[in-house]
Amino acid sequence: MLQRLVLSRQVDGHFGIHRSGTTGATIVNVIIEFMDNDHGYIAWLAAHPDGFVLNCERPPRPSSLTLHRSTCWTISRTSGSNWTLNYQKVCADTFEEIASWAGQIGPPWSCGFCAPS
Repeated sequence: MLQRLVLSRQVDGHFGIHRSGTTGATIVNVIIEFMDNDHGYIAWLAAHPDGFVLNCERPPRPSSLTLHRSTCWTISRTSGSNWTLNYQKVCADTFEEIASWAGQIGPPWSCGFCAPS
């Protein structure tokens, strides 16, 4: 079963983690959605060099889904800011996990620079 974690900034400035469909202590097959959390997003990229990132509008629309490798320069420059302010980043360790999430919305575009597949 695919698990989903959503990280978002709360009104008080702290970040909240919301889990859906989780039972038990072991988490595998996890999708993490970053919204208003650039520091968490950059940390995830550093910890998951073989992962995948789906860049999409908020809320996601079929025409706004772009799939990247986590090392793609277009979504991973540490000098950037506001990575997760206007767009959300949906992150996973495997292509299958990202494809499953995107399948609920529509087929993603593949980045022309990092060509994930």
